[in-house]
Amino acid sequence: MKIKRSYYFLVLFALLFLMGCQFCQNKKDPLVAQVDKYKLRLSDINEVLGSDPDPQIKDDFINIWVEKHLWLKESQGYISTNEKINKQVKEYENSLIIQEYQQKYIFDKISICEGDIREYYKKYKDHFTAYDDVAYIEVFKLTQKNLADDLLRSLKNSINPDVPSEFELVYRHDYIDDIDKLLFSSKTSKYIGPVKVDNYYYVIVVIEKYSKNSIIAMEHVRSDIIQKLRASAYVNAINKKQKELKDQYNVKIIKNTTN
Repeated sequence: MKIKRSYYFLVLFALLFLMGCQFCQNKKDPLVAQVDKYKLRLSDINEVLGSDPDPQIKDDFINIWVEKHLWLKESQGYISTNEKINKQVKEYENSLIIQEYQQKYIFDKISICEGDIREYYKKYKDHFTAYDDVAYIEVFKLTQKNLADDLLRSLKNSINPDVPSEFELVYRHDYIDDIDKLLFSSKTSKYIGPVKVDNYYYVIVVIEKYSKNSIIAMEHVRSDIIQKLRASAYVNAINKKQKELKDQYNVKIIKNTTN
């Protein structure tokens, strides 16, 4: 009887421990949506959208996920996996494998040096003529106004903030309306903001402004040049590798095959 009681308490303790672990896990990774047995957790969203996605994009993602799984649940009652579906799944899997290989072993190995950037800019300098008024800006996005106010004060006091930012080259009428009006007004200051747009507060640092038909400095089109050079190098690398593969493997193309 004593053995049975000890066994009972051991099992009870194990169950309570597991329930506690599950509770901690669920607390760290809360459930966001559920359709029958299908569950969407916060980690699933973060894996796709990152740890701090735009609230509207996050809501759209959740709604799309729910709709997809509603249709999946309904369809499974009428459509079973068949040869056609299996073939499409296999083709998609093959495409993902090829994409992963090309990304990891070709695209990620492409390096662009400073000399390449300067040479491209010198050769195509006329291509970087502004077709309208344009500004090169540093953009900060924050979720709280008090943090945006603190950031602006730091910037005005020449204190480099420990806040992530993005550099952008933006043309008149091509940016967020409320910011565009301030950015291209005749009385633009070096700092703009905080400007509330949706769920974010924007703080803008105006680094340089160009009038129409001006030549934009190389430093302000650097990312565009790198993108073009990487795209060109990628195409060349793919073509070169494809030629090597044709020589490596037994490839036959029979053009005059009779049906």
